[in-house]
Amino acid sequence: MAERCPECGSSLLYKDGLRYTTEGQVQRYLCRTCSYRFSESNVKIHITRKVSKTLDPIDNSHKGRIVSSNRTVQESANGFSFLLSEDVGSHNLSSVAKGLNALPLYSSNAKYASKKAKNLTTTELEKSVGEQTTKTLDQQTAKGLLLQYTWYLQKEGYGENSRYIDCIRMLANAGANLQDPEHVKEVIAKKDWKNGTKMQACYAYDALTKMLKLTWTMPTYKQEETLPFIPTMKEIDALISGARSHRLAGYLQTLKETYADPTEAVRLRWIDINENTVTINRPVKNHNPRRIPVSNQLLAMLNMLPKTSEYIFNTTYTRISDSFQNIRRKVAQNLQNPRILSITLRTFRHFGATMLYAQTRDILLVKKLLGHKKIENTLKYTQLIQFKDDEYEAATATDLDEAKKLIGAGFEFVTDMNSIKLFRKPKRYVG
Repeated sequence: MAERCPECGSSLLYKDGLRYTTEGQVQRYLCRTCSYRFSESNVKIHITRKVSKTLDPIDNSHKGRIVSSNRTVQESANGFSFLLSEDVGSHNLSSVAKGLNALPLYSSNAKYASKKAKNLTTTELEKSVGEQTTKTLDQQTAKGLLLQYTWYLQKEGYGENSRYIDCIRMLANAGANLQDPEHVKEVIAKKDWKNGTKMQACYAYDALTKMLKLTWTMPTYKQEETLPFIPTMKEIDALISGARSHRLAGYLQTLKETYADPTEAVRLRWIDINENTVTINRPVKNHNPRRIPVSNQLLAMLNMLPKTSEYIFNTTYTRISDSFQNIRRKVAQNLQNPRILSITLRTFRHFGATMLYAQTRDILLVKKLLGHKKIENTLKYTQLIQFKDDEYEAATATDLDEAKKLIGAGFEFVTDMNSIKLFRKPKRYVG
């Protein structure tokens, strides 16, 4: 029987390494649908219960510690006991737990756990188990809210707004009670986030309050206007050449040439490539879809990737972001260049927009290729670059026809010298 995700039931799984236990190697999986990580359930447990009359037989808050399938262990807490033995009816682990990672009170150090349990009084054990049960229920409630919230966003026309979902997940991880608007306000106010992040979190939670039919007054945060960090072309190319995998190198080259948002690049499919163009059909942040010409170098890098999925990079934004951060740190250390640590995946978009504007001085073209709907958004992503002399292509013209041809090719007039007109334009950064 094929493994299925215990969270969403999907059979679309990645193999995600091995887990080494006292029972041997256990295969780990990562769900391609909901990104839940779990281990295959190949352990058999055998359970009999002895329940005191003073306890509710439905109460399962006290659970025995599973040591192995061939040992007999008996622990009791307030009259509730488990007996693990091969002589009693067997149950597959998947029927009582989601996987090894989901086992309650599981410890890799069985001797330490057993010794600690013996030293606990009945009251302390009840308190410990109660706290753990409450924490598990809180996590389950948060997961349920996120699933419900994702479906709500789709129903209400927000689309696949992963930023809203990430913001709600951040609030939950920060300890915010999502059902208490005032507590959420306090958590947002105390967090050391930029005002832009706080503003995004407020918008995301505002949508959640509508789903839960809660009343709240949204706080006002104004996003700070800052100029983006623009690296040099050599620093961008150093990160691409430093990538250890073909997938990461192709992904970074795609960001460089298409000016795409990092999430847009992750969503690219093989059908989005047509000859020497890449079409962004699944934009984010209310961007416009667009078609962008790319180099033969990028096409060659993408064609080296396996075509085992409809998606070109066949990964998630979180996983590729983690890989990029590891490479960035190593490249910065190897080159002894701390500026590289300031480069993010979104910096590739800032770099492309600024370089394109420096080459063409056409802000409308930059707006179109970035997919912006408002020119104000484009102005934030562009700034002038001071080019060195060796970063320009130079040309001369002796008559009007030659000058027209140079202007049509993107050259700009510099000066006259001995009746010869001098022109220049920045060198292209895309091969």
